[in-house]
This record gives sequence, C-alpha cells and structure tokens, in this order.
Amino acid sequence: MPELSPAELEAERDRLYAQLSRVGDFRRGSVSEKEKVRAG
Repeated sequence: MPELSPAELEAERDRLYAQLSRVGDFRRGSVSEKEKVRAG
C-alpha cells in the first residue's frame, strides 16, 4: 500500500466511519459510553 497523505488518510477515515455507521448504533465513543452505564 503506498503511503497516503494526511488528507487522504482523513478521507479514508471518514469513509470507514460512514460504513460503520450503516451497521447500526455506531458512534465514536458509543461503546465506552455503554460500558460506563453498565459499570455505574
């Protein structure tokens, strides 16, 4: 894989987050927030 520029990496990250958001309740931090609720 060729080395990507920071802008290309950010675009890839955005694309991956968009894919993950389509699988259900996926938001940055959602897993850790749910763990806090269980622990609290």
